[in-house]
Amino acid sequence: MKQNPFEKYLTQEDHLQFQIMWYIYGQYRNRCLFFHVPNEGKRSAFERFKFKKLGAKRGVSDILILRSGPRFLAMEVKVIYASGQKNKATPDQTIFLEDVKKYDGESMTVWTFEEAKIIIDEFMKD
Repeated sequence: MKQNPFEKYLTQEDHLQFQIMWYIYGQYRNRCLFFHVPNEGKRSAFERFKFKKLGAKRGVSDILILRSGPRFLAMEVKVIYASGQKNKATPDQTIFLEDVKKYDGESMTVWTFEEAKIIIDEFMKD
């Protein structure tokens, strides 16, 4: 099978997020609405202007999961580097995670697939 030429540009965090999203899809796709918010990346001056004008919010978590109840979970995905150091949420990401809790949502940062899986499974319990 031929590898996609863009695969080489994906980061460690991208691969972790893909693994988490694939898990949600495999286990819970018929029980919740889940999606990635494409806030990351460099933008041109026009794109920054447009995103702001259309209501984009800085710091929105990587993965949002909505389920009946109503319940929602905001998950910020980070990684642990080979050196053992964890990358950290930005100030805007931290504020967003705190804001989610103000509206009775659940929010957290995860650094590993195993950690994310436990949190998702607990969140999806009836």
